[in-house]
Amino acid sequence: MACIERNPNCGIGDSKDTVSEPLSQLGSALGVIGAIITAVIAIFGAKEIAEVVAALGGATGAGAISGALAVIAVIIVIGLFGLNRCQQGRGLPTCVAGVVSNIEESFGDALQEIFPFSGQHTRVDVTVKSFFWNVLEQSNAYVFCTEASFPKRSEIMRSYYYTERVCNAVTGSLIGATAGGIAGIIAGAVVAAAIGCATVILCIFALLLAALIAAGAALAGALAGGQIAKAVSDNNMPTTSSGSSIGIGDLVTVNGNMEQRDYDDKANVLWWAQSTSLHGRVLDGTPQPFSYCEIDDQLMVDGCPRATEEPPKPEPPR
Repeated sequence: MACIERNPNCGIGDSKDTVSEPLSQLGSALGVIGAIITAVIAIFGAKEIAEVVAALGGATGAGAISGALAVIAVIIVIGLFGLNRCQQGRGLPTCVAGVVSNIEESFGDALQEIFPFSGQHTRVDVTVKSFFWNVLEQSNAYVFCTEASFPKRSEIMRSYYYTERVCNAVTGSLIGATAGGIAGIIAGAVVAAAIGCATVILCIFALLLAALIAAGAALAGALAGGQIAKAVSDNNMPTTSSGSSIGIGDLVTVNGNMEQRDYDDKANVLWWAQSTSLHGRVLDGTPQPFSYCEIDDQLMVDGCPRATEEPPKPEPPR
């Protein structure tokens, strides 16, 4: 067993993704709109509010504007997820090797099903050989590790494989949110007109309710549109360069662009792995969680290039 004395540099980073939780992002966006409406109405007197509402076409027009702001907020949040999930980025080409220790499929939890625009690409966790620890620790990055105790604690490289249905779900959600939002704006305006703005409290309530109705309709449309787009898309699971499926326990070399991503606590990850070479499987009886101690021995020759020393130059003839 080839354990080494060095302890892996686990942890360090603590930054979280600003668009990783759809509920918090949507709540924040709608909260800002609600605060603005409440503040504006509270600052001005009832007479001034009545004049503004009348200028906007009465409670119906004010309700439509409130609803439109809420729908725009929902669309912006969906767009942020799209930018986060569906851009390749400019990471440096990187190669690592080790054993596949975990596979997290896209749409792997209920929240991603309810908010399909938040779906994540399929992730393959590779417990790397000790040779690659310096790669994972570059730029003072957060490092994911196994829960084994020293000296078998090992570093893990998260490798994301582009999944078509993730980005299609974002597009479907945007279309659905727009269609649902338009219907929600109309419904919210009707409700606001029914409640009216006879008093400041009633006006606040009417406009906030119009915003909530429109946002709810936009989210319902995003759910429908995202799920439809996801259902008609290929669920392309990660495969090796030869076309075989990747499974837990496979000894692999993975090439991809390495980036520090907020979603992964600012860890270095392979964002959209480009190629994967298979070198067989771990030996029967290899303990889990997998450790570099065994993998260093079982995968002595991988597919990553190594720096070599220049051969000595021959001495000139005398």
